[in-house]
Amino acid sequence: MYKGLSLDQAPPLAVPFSFYIAGSLMGVGSGVIAGYLPDLIDRWHPLMMLLAHSFLLGFVGLVMVGSIFQMLPVVAGTSVPRPVLHSRILLLLLLLGLAGLLAGFVNFNWRGWRSIVVVLAAALFYFLVIFFGRLLRVRSAAPAVLGMNLAGFSLLWVIALGAAFIAMLSGFRILNVFRPFLTDVHLSWGVAGWIGFLIQGVLCQVVPMFFVTPPFSKRLIRAQMAVLFTALTAKSVLGLLALLDYPVLLMILDWLVYASLFFGAAYSLRLSFQRKRKVRDLSLWLIRFGLGGILAGTALLSLRNSPTSVFAFQVIALFGINSIVLGMLFKIVPFLVWFHLQAQAMDALLKGRNVAVPTMKEIVSDQTIKTQMVCHAAVLLGFLWAFWSDDTSLLSLAGVLSFSFLCRTIMSAWRQYRSISRNIAEDGERLKGSEVVAQH
Repeated sequence: MYKGLSLDQAPPLAVPFSFYIAGSLMGVGSGVIAGYLPDLIDRWHPLMMLLAHSFLLGFVGLVMVGSIFQMLPVVAGTSVPRPVLHSRILLLLLLLGLAGLLAGFVNFNWRGWRSIVVVLAAALFYFLVIFFGRLLRVRSAAPAVLGMNLAGFSLLWVIALGAAFIAMLSGFRILNVFRPFLTDVHLSWGVAGWIGFLIQGVLCQVVPMFFVTPPFSKRLIRAQMAVLFTALTAKSVLGLLALLDYPVLLMILDWLVYASLFFGAAYSLRLSFQRKRKVRDLSLWLIRFGLGGILAGTALLSLRNSPTSVFAFQVIALFGINSIVLGMLFKIVPFLVWFHLQAQAMDALLKGRNVAVPTMKEIVSDQTIKTQMVCHAAVLLGFLWAFWSDDTSLLSLAGVLSFSFLCRTIMSAWRQYRSISRNIAEDGERLKGSEVVAQH
């Protein structure tokens, strides 16, 4: 299933799981924040920016960083040296920096939190150096590798634009004239670039591998990514060079961004229905639903209506990105537990011991995924109700329950792994002790 992947290449299970658990807790925090929002329409409200960053950078970002630790050996045949050390340093810096960033959004007291926010930028640069420094050496035409490289470049834009925002909010008022441009481009590179490229690249690897579909066309995916990258770059350069009013050109570039995201989602959705293995898979339905959310959101964005655009972006985040990330987690988490235990079981078998390893469905059952889907549906209904009525209490409660259940599921899988792994090790020690006694 994971071609070319061995336990020697893969990082210890604690590495991705630490990011998954931290990310799910950030999701719980996002649910709490949603309860204090007066409405979902005011994109400039400090709590709205707080919610956007806690969800996209906290939940989605941490899950993606943890997944990249695991994906590097798979898509590029390379791995991060000393992954435990790097993951602990990176996670600590990210959490500290996120705390400073989120605290700054509470009352815009950036002068007091500026030094901690700098830690976040340092953490993201550290991430780029340890991951994409290795990835750039890989010579591969695989769409997953291309997507990860373009995601890394997009993250550089996100960091630079975010630093300009912090400078502006910290008193560098001359940048206020750039605020609409900075906001638009920062959001574009963060969602369409960093998240969009990475999700598309991971889908190219995960969907055929786990769900037994035809492979993605390298030519089509490269063309889609090239259009998206060119449109994002042209939009950024146009604004940085002159800040002149080019409404028609900017509209065309925006449409190219929406069209490339729409095509990537539509193509991925089409391939997901061409499965060679006709076994029901609930995690795949979450991914399909998420792809449908991106189709709906990008179609609404193309209308270029301000209230509709706010709604459309939130649809892409909650219906699209959130659903896809949940679907991938419910496939990757049980697989990683099974994979690491299977490797230990094979080692024990070579030493004459037979060890039973639970199946992926025993690690995370269909009933668990169904419960998560119900919680997720409650989040989506709570969002629609909040947008219609300005009452965010249902959205907040559903968000806290959904991400709490996700955290519980990941921790349960981790405990299963620790328990079985410990039993395998203890059985090995007992057998070794018995052999020593027998020899004497």
